[in-house]
Amino acid sequence: MHLNKTYHFCPHCGNSWAAVEATSSIKNHILCNNCHFMLFQDPKVAVCVVIEINRKIVMIKRSLPTESGAWAIPGGFVDAGESLEKAAIREVKEEVLLDIEVSGLIGVYSQEGNPVVLVVYEGIVKGGEPGCGEEAVEVSLFNYDSIPWKDLSFALNLQALQDYYARGK
Repeated sequence: MHLNKTYHFCPHCGNSWAAVEATSSIKNHILCNNCHFMLFQDPKVAVCVVIEINRKIVMIKRSLPTESGAWAIPGGFVDAGESLEKAAIREVKEEVLLDIEVSGLIGVYSQEGNPVVLVVYEGIVKGGEPGCGEEAVEVSLFNYDSIPWKDLSFALNLQALQDYYARGK
């Protein structure tokens, strides 16, 4: 996630933002004092899919540096111009090698100070067998009592799973 501290030059005119007087902050946005380009700090959208196989939830143990070794619901970031549903289907295929159909919305989640907005779907397996994609070191199926609640990668995953089970699943 690129936040204003990671930008060193204006993306419009190339002016260096190294000097304090080169930019000014307006709310959470940056204004280039040279060309007056406004850099907006927009959120990044991610999707996850809760998938049940034999009444157990499919989860991955992450291999990526962010939360490496923690458990997560399969998912990831939405590419620009990609629909949420297509991103969910793509991410599940990449992470756990399953072909799915999105069957419903569980919820949309955000947290103060977190630049990610998470959209969580329920999915139905249409083909494939669970396996490890490039971002997983392990794929496992968990019933409610065996979910590694204390080892979940993100607080929003916890919220989504709690909401999923609160619906009587």
